[in-house]
Order: sequence, then structure tokens, then C-alpha cells
Amino acid sequence: MDFELLCIPDCPSTAAAKDAFTKALALEGITETMHLREVTSEAEAEALEFRGSPTFRAGGRDIFPATGPFALACRLYRQGRTLSGVPSLEDVRAALTRLGGAAPHRSSG
Repeated sequence: MDFELLCIPDCPSTAAAKDAFTKALALEGITETMHLREVTSEAEAEALEFRGSPTFRAGGRDIFPATGPFALACRLYRQGRTLSGVPSLEDVRAALTRLGGAAPHRSSG
């Protein structure tokens, strides 16, 4: 399964999102590499069904399904009663667990 982090250029949440995604994959025993992809145009945002930066994808699907327009914009994630530019590590792990299809890529240890 492919794992991608989609971000707009100069997104202030990219580093934290990359760190959370990489750690979550490792903690879940998923050995596939996460790839960073910059989304640079409205046409690309629409083609990728990109609803804001950062977007976490697995197998071409957003692991945090959302509604709203496709756009080059910031994305916010709920953190309890507040909003954040990055979901918590626990939320990323839970989203990966919900995928189910990632199991063949898990390490045996």
C-alpha cells in the first residue's frame, strides 16, 4: 500500500505531520515508506481530491475522510475541544488501524 502526505508549499504543519505519520507507521509495524508530495495547483488539488494541507493518504484514499471543496488551503484537525494543523499521533495510528488493508505490510516482530 502507498502512504502519502500531501502538503502545499510552505505549509507550517508539514514537518509535524511528517513526523506523526512516520512514527504512526513505525508503531503500527507498517514497513512501507511514506512519501511527501507537494500539491501546487487548484487543478492538481481537484484531481487528487485534496481538501487541505496536510492530507494523509493510504492507497490513494484520505485516511481522515472529509467533505468540502478541493483547494490549496490549510486543513485543521479536531484535538478534543480545539483544532490543530496536525492530528495527534494517536489519531493517525487509529486511522491506520481502521484501514485494515495495511495488515499485509506489517512486520512480523
